[in-house]
Amino acid sequence: MKNRRLELAKRTFLRDKGMWFALAFLLFIVAIAIGIGFTDADPNALNLQKMCAPPDSENLFGTDELGRDYLTRVIYGARVSLLVGVLAMLASVTIGVLVGLVAGYFGGVVDSILMRIVDVFCAIPWIIMVTVVGLLFQKGLASIVIVIGCFGWMEISRLVRTETMTAKNREFVHYAELIGVPKWKIILLHILPSIFPVIITAATGAIANAIMVESAMSFLGFGVAAPQSSWGTLLKTAQSTLSKAPHMAILPGVLIICTICSFNKLGDLLRLFVEPRAMQEGK
Repeated sequence: MKNRRLELAKRTFLRDKGMWFALAFLLFIVAIAIGIGFTDADPNALNLQKMCAPPDSENLFGTDELGRDYLTRVIYGARVSLLVGVLAMLASVTIGVLVGLVAGYFGGVVDSILMRIVDVFCAIPWIIMVTVVGLLFQKGLASIVIVIGCFGWMEISRLVRTETMTAKNREFVHYAELIGVPKWKIILLHILPSIFPVIITAATGAIANAIMVESAMSFLGFGVAAPQSSWGTLLKTAQSTLSKAPHMAILPGVLIICTICSFNKLGDLLRLFVEPRAMQEGK
């Protein structure tokens, strides 16, 4: 079965040009974010004589409102956006998996209480929660990760709960309970490994969601503090210069869209590999 899934995932990847682009694009973004093939140019170096300059041979993507090289700003912004995406994903996946495992395994009153809490969080529009909490925290990378991580775990918890309810009815789990294995060991050593592929698939979507939320928070003014920048803060800054320097909005906007779509496309490929139903749909 595993070889069959791998073969189908490989065949689908080779057939779907969108997945080629998604993987190549993500590798490219990660490469420039960690500095591969990039100079040590200062993203905060000012040149007041070239404010909002159009692209030229010296500044391939022009300059911003303070004359800073915009390509350098965008590349350094990629580091912040990707870092927020990964760290917020880890936070939301950790919370979601913990809640989902406990609710799915123990069921009953515990399940009802935890799921009602999830329903309450889901009922509140995320933009309101993020705005209110964002006002309580000081601007910074840590604050953004905390806010996104604390409000991005609900769907993951529901997914993990469903998978846990299925996994706990398998024979090896019943046998472990019969011989007196502690419940926490059953959860960590038997149930968690069996649903781990589904968690990996959900994590790719969580990264895309975190990047999108970070961009929205930055656009609303709750992003990282200056002079640090992310793609969202670059978009916010571009509002005031949109008429005379449209390149300042186009580049980070395109990168945000392509990155989110690429992570979602990667999630589709992983889902095809880990879910038997997706295998049948992919034929």
